[in-house]
Amino acid sequence: MYIMVIWILFIERKRFPSVFYKLVSIFGIQEVICYLLNQYVQRWPTSQFVYESYFRHLHAPSRFQILFYFFYFYTQLQGVLAATILAFNRVSCVLFPVNHDTVWRKHLKYVLILYYLSPLLCFWTLPFNKALIECSKDTGDDRECYFTYDHSHTFGISVGNNNHMAFITLSVISCIFNLVTIAVLTIRKKSLKVRRGYKQEINLFMTSFILFLTHLAYGIVEVSCLVLSWS
Repeated sequence: MYIMVIWILFIERKRFPSVFYKLVSIFGIQEVICYLLNQYVQRWPTSQFVYESYFRHLHAPSRFQILFYFFYFYTQLQGVLAATILAFNRVSCVLFPVNHDTVWRKHLKYVLILYYLSPLLCFWTLPFNKALIECSKDTGDDRECYFTYDHSHTFGISVGNNNHMAFITLSVISCIFNLVTIAVLTIRKKSLKVRRGYKQEINLFMTSFILFLTHLAYGIVEVSCLVLSWS
């Protein structure tokens, strides 16, 4: 679906000149990459066929495989950050509608720098380590395998804690932005309907809000699975 959305926004970019749609296209590419990395890191090792064909050769620590592990976490956090940026775009639009798109277009490069560089603050230690596959002692379909890394160079920094803190912080910020947007849209409902902008603002807000809920639900599931595996 994301690929279709990206393609439509690209070929119809003259009809969708807003910065919001450009952000959706950029973030959509990240979502596709994150999905593929999620399959490689989380799903494929659990497949008996894929494990026997490929992953069983990766029990030795590998510096090459750590790149997949690193970019998996990197794009995952980018997705949460993308939801926050889109929520900020919508709340800034309803609060300061005059020249809103012009201001965002002028500062878009700084937003993208933040988007691409800030996840490195959480996961910069990962490339200094080696990735490997660890499996349970079961055999056949009962075997459980997963990606991990050797923790040889952590520099005293917990990647897991950084990831959880970043997820919680960005989710709270996104939630605040979305609540403010809902409140302002409710208050300004009459004036927006007069200018025929209410339906468009609702549609754009719903796009941002659904993306936020998607990443929130995914994060909760990931954390819950991690807690269950530790218990």
